[in-house]
Amino acid sequence: MKRSQIPKEMNKIVYWMSLLVLTISNFFIAVVLIPFLLALSPLQLYLIVMLLGGIMGMIFNHLIKDIEHIEIRHHLFAAFFIPLIGVIDLFIVVNLANRIAKVLLITVQTDALSVSLVFVASFLFPYVVTAGKK
Repeated sequence: MKRSQIPKEMNKIVYWMSLLVLTISNFFIAVVLIPFLLALSPLQLYLIVMLLGGIMGMIFNHLIKDIEHIEIRHHLFAAFFIPLIGVIDLFIVVNLANRIAKVLLITVQTDALSVSLVFVASFLFPYVVTAGKK
């Protein structure tokens, strides 16, 4: 392997590892939200979801933007894949929390789609703001 190819290969490894770590992190964030889904008012819940989405979005943005030698298709794939995983995770977890609330006779019911969309919008915000900047 040529000396100039080593950074490109390492960047691909860093890229895929970053996607894996962010995918796992999205899942853990969704699971951690279960008690909040059961106990908080909708306004408080959306603020926490926005905060977590924004933090994850900044981490995602930092990781993806700092990897050199990746093509635009890699950026687009990551910008689509990670939020999609976040939506799926949150959708499943919110529905699970709603079922737990029914079993525990808690009257809180949260709309899974709206929580997921708030998370994705917050997640993508840092990436969109810095699009085109390096």
